[in-house]
Amino acid sequence: MRNFSNHFLVSMPQISDPIFGETIIYICSHDKNGAMGLIINKKINELDLNQETYEILKQTKLYNIKPTPNVYFGGPVDLNMGIILHPLDYITKKTIKISNQIGVTSDSKILKDIVTGNGPSMFRFSIGYAGWGNGQLENEFENGDWLIAPSNSEIIFDMPDEQKWKYINNKLGVDINELSGHGGFA
Repeated sequence: MRNFSNHFLVSMPQISDPIFGETIIYICSHDKNGAMGLIINKKINELDLNQETYEILKQTKLYNIKPTPNVYFGGPVDLNMGIILHPLDYITKKTIKISNQIGVTSDSKILKDIVTGNGPSMFRFSIGYAGWGNGQLENEFENGDWLIAPSNSEIIFDMPDEQKWKYINNKLGVDINELSGHGGFA
């Protein structure tokens, strides 16, 4: 089994589901037990949850930051969990290192540090995550649901969300208008 941690999953055009259609998922962990990742290009307000976004920002005190940060839909699993994806210029005891550049942290300390200006230089606050059991992600590859691509921190933190999916497909040399609906490894 190949480990796809620190890679992007790129949804194929035939996925019309509002959650996973035109989605980029950053794989945070992948091992024999399954995989976990965060959708990096879907803000919660794109899913018509504006009141929920406000409540999340209020509860976390992130609404005090100017400009107000976006809240991202990390995936449909554990929607009560907040996860911060960030560069490793900030680390707590609960930070999980994904690569030499990127980690995830899910604790109240990082939220306090972000609000006071002592947190990571950049971050993406996500609610929930995408998860797969043992062999489930590999089956989805075989079904042609995903392409796999190398990750890039600039795409995660700097590129406008609405450009990510098409950009990665173009970078892979894929003409999304010409695809027959079968995916795999890139």
